[in-house]
Amino acid sequence: MVRFILGLIALVATSAYAQRASAGPYADDLAKCFVQSSSIDDKTLFVEWMFAELSLNPSVAPLTSITDEQRAAFTRKSADYYQRLLFKDCRQQVIDGLKYEGPPAMVAGFRIIGQVAVRELMNNPKTRDGMAALQANLDKEKLVELYKEAGLAAPTGMAQSAK
Repeated sequence: MVRFILGLIALVATSAYAQRASAGPYADDLAKCFVQSSSIDDKTLFVEWMFAELSLNPSVAPLTSITDEQRAAFTRKSADYYQRLLFKDCRQQVIDGLKYEGPPAMVAGFRIIGQVAVRELMNNPKTRDGMAALQANLDKEKLVELYKEAGLAAPTGMAQSAK
């Protein structure tokens, strides 16, 4: 059962940027409970674990130096965190979500906590500056043209910087 839950969490964690699935009221309550019951350290752990697992992919493995021992520690700590949410802090919301909306309620709950955790890390000034570097390297004239072709006005500031 724990392997199933961790597998489910892994699936959700890797889709943290995905659009929110249409969730019912019980999934919404579960997601709220997950967020309210999670400290900054919990959310950081969520992203650390996700990062450690994603770093196993051969395409990005050379970019990291996470050891097997570190990965195992992230996994153990994450399992403790998820079990605390499922079996203690949000137990009633989990039961109600499963009872009335099925396993997708848990998927939605973990998706939201993943999105919140990633968003909080992305708000770090160094992370924001690093992410902004991508925008600085995009062809703004082509972006303005793309918006125009779609029948939309380019975002504020983009049209001026493209000139």
